[in-house]
Amino acid sequence: MKLLELYIREFGALKEKKITLCEGINLFEGENETGKSTVMLFIQFMLYGLPRRGHPAREKAISRSGHVAAGSMRLSFEGEDYRIERSYVETGRGSEKLTVYRLRDGEKVFAGEEPGQVFLKVPREIFENSCSIGQTQCAGLGGEKGAAAIRNLLSSADETVDMKKVTKKLEDIRVRYCHKTGKGGRLYEMNEEINSCRLRLEKATENHLRIAELAEKISGNTLRMEQTERELKDAELLVNEMNRVEVLRRFDAMRTNEKELLAAQEKRKTLWAEQLETEYRPTEVDVANLNALSDSLGRAERELADAERQMALVLENARYEEAEATVGESLGQLGGVQTVTKQLTRSRRGRAILGVAAILFGLGAVAAVLLLEGMMRFWVGIGMLSLATVTLAVSVALGATGKTLAARYGKTPAELSAYLLACEAAYSAKRETAVLMAAATAKRDTAKGHEIHLRQKLASALGKTKRTVSPTVAEAKNEAKRLGEFLVADRTILQRIETLSRLVDNDQQILSVHREEELRQSITVNPGEITEETMAKAVRVKALCADKLRMLRQNDKQLREEWINRKASSEDPLAIADRQEYLREELRVCEEYYEAVQTAIEGLQAASDAMSGNITPAICRTAGKMMDYISDGRYAEMKMGNAMTVSLSDVQERITSGEMLSGGTKDAAYITLRLALMMQIFGGELPPLMMDEALCQVDDRRVERILSLLGKLAREGLQCLIFTCHRREAEACLTLGIPVTRISLKNVGND
Repeated sequence: MKLLELYIREFGALKEKKITLCEGINLFEGENETGKSTVMLFIQFMLYGLPRRGHPAREKAISRSGHVAAGSMRLSFEGEDYRIERSYVETGRGSEKLTVYRLRDGEKVFAGEEPGQVFLKVPREIFENSCSIGQTQCAGLGGEKGAAAIRNLLSSADETVDMKKVTKKLEDIRVRYCHKTGKGGRLYEMNEEINSCRLRLEKATENHLRIAELAEKISGNTLRMEQTERELKDAELLVNEMNRVEVLRRFDAMRTNEKELLAAQEKRKTLWAEQLETEYRPTEVDVANLNALSDSLGRAERELADAERQMALVLENARYEEAEATVGESLGQLGGVQTVTKQLTRSRRGRAILGVAAILFGLGAVAAVLLLEGMMRFWVGIGMLSLATVTLAVSVALGATGKTLAARYGKTPAELSAYLLACEAAYSAKRETAVLMAAATAKRDTAKGHEIHLRQKLASALGKTKRTVSPTVAEAKNEAKRLGEFLVADRTILQRIETLSRLVDNDQQILSVHREEELRQSITVNPGEITEETMAKAVRVKALCADKLRMLRQNDKQLREEWINRKASSEDPLAIADRQEYLREELRVCEEYYEAVQTAIEGLQAASDAMSGNITPAICRTAGKMMDYISDGRYAEMKMGNAMTVSLSDVQERITSGEMLSGGTKDAAYITLRLALMMQIFGGELPPLMMDEALCQVDDRRVERILSLLGKLAREGLQCLIFTCHRREAEACLTLGIPVTRISLKNVGND
């Protein structure tokens, strides 16, 4: 066990004092009357409470101002941290409160047990005479009572057991229970009586045993029925109580629903007032209509834009000359470009043929003149020449016709054919452009009319819910979105209103048979503690109790019928059986007691032998080694008397009794004895050692030796609390290099 922290709320003259302790040596320094002894007494108070009434330390522990002793102590034990809280208020007969907490989870532990007994496993007397060395208590073990307690503890693990008296008393008990011959004593007499009962019970039959068994079952069944009836009644009361609580909760829920219904209705009115600009109440159809009209208007606007773009594209793609198109149009009146071209071709072809004919006729005339004679030559020549002249005249006339056509269109006869074809193509392009333009214009006009019609319908639809109307797609979309959100919010509120209305109407109908005020006055439980789980559990308990009671009643009826039938035809051996059972049980207890007495006598004898032969010499050897170190070899051995008194033996084996030793040597000897007792009593896990001015009579050299010894034990796990009004302990620890925690106490109490 290690002490970690002290908090003195009010103890003696100390108030609101918090002290943190460390492992190893903790050195409390302070002048007289600063509270050193009070701190040490506070630790004993935390572990074992206040001393008995009339003890001087008790008056020192209770504050004079508040008549209170209170505080807490934090410690470590077997890997866990604990906090002890203890308080005593001196009012009337006095009241004391003790609580031990396990800090890992805050759970209260060791209720009804003294912390000293729990953490140290020893009573107050052992603690005070081994772990706690107070002022003027160093050279001794608390008198004969304390020495006897330690001696008994080492022998029997109980400080209150006097070995000699116990052994004598146990021997008397053994004889009273059984003589050495085995023919007398309590055990012999009980065996004789049991044999007598056994002979009497041999005459009983199986029927008798069954009667006893039935009687026991009936009795137990009756008790169970009574208990079950009580449980059923309690369960029914609890269920009825819970049902009333449930009805009240339904009243509360109805009131809440009514308030929520009014709030929802008011919220809907507010929503209508804020969101609706006209008296018209929109529906989902209006939202769908607005969305459809906005989509249709958007498409109509896009179609109109497409038609206008198509018209512009037709004009842009019109590739012809207007003059040529006009000429091409006039050609149509003349039969077309083919007709004119044919005329021009015929003129050219006829002129060429006639020219060739004129040449041939001229050559014929020359040939007639040269080849013919007489009148034949004249007439043939004249005829051929005439034909040549006529043919040439016709050829000239055809040439004049071609020139006339070419002159009409401002072209040469060679250019005229290509020009006329170009004019015909221009006229054809003009007609095609006109057709396309007419189609685009018709489409534009149709789209425009449709767009105007949709915009009028949209304006009409918007006018239902808005005062100011701008029949655009964006306006329609925004209004549709706004109306949609309004309808969602309105529908949500309306659904809530309808739900609450149904709940309220249903509750009013169901609760109309109950009177709320009478129910509230009749409730005896806390409604907040009633949950669905507890309600279900109560109903289950009620059903289980009812089923159990029904089965128990059926079983009771069967048992009683059988018991009556058997009782009428049988003798009752119950008294004999009870007596025999009682004697056997008493014999068993007496035999166990007798064996325990035998074992105790043997164990006490063995413990006494071990005490005198092993434990006491071991303590003396341990204390002697420490005293040899402290006295620089002057005293090499320690002996212990029956009253735990000490005597020392020097190197010449001269024995000096405790009464002959100086005060400082006696203090040192008893300090080593206490350390040796601690090691023997507590083993390897030593408790904290507290020393209050225990070194005041010891010289400086032996103080250093004692502190060096304590420093070694501190490194091995001993926690030591030294209370002193001197500085030499701190200086000695500094000189020896012993780690020490110094705690200063200044004018906080009466030492």
